[in-house]
Amino acid sequence: MNRLIDQWRQAVVALLGICLGAFAISQTSAMSELGRVFPITASLISIAAGLGILAKIILAPQAETVPEERIDYLRAGLFAATMLIWALSLDRFGFVPTSACAVVVVAVISRREPMSKTSILFHAIAGVFLVVGFSFLLSEVLNVRLP
Repeated sequence: MNRLIDQWRQAVVALLGICLGAFAISQTSAMSELGRVFPITASLISIAAGLGILAKIILAPQAETVPEERIDYLRAGLFAATMLIWALSLDRFGFVPTSACAVVVVAVISRREPMSKTSILFHAIAGVFLVVGFSFLLSEVLNVRLP
């Protein structure tokens, strides 16, 4: 029974990924030719991942699932909350500061053991360089308007 519930959860997530990917592709018509490359690529990856999950459920229904105690729901929730706060903060604070903060927070969340202050500082510096480079790529090369 627990395996059936797990398969239903996986199917719902897969269908959400497929639907969101298809919706995102349909919304790219107003974008520039180069500006729509990233959203379409991310959408196709989402659709492919959803189809892969559905294929796994259909073709290998007896496959072992991850035991509940190995799933870190707190970390997954923190990742989701970080991405939600990042998306909602973009208009207010701008792309570069919001994204740099999100990179550092995700780095801290993803580590199982606590990070030292020096490590956090280096992640922050690397995150700023990464975000500024990505911002330049999006705004100057692909002509995508950033908040």
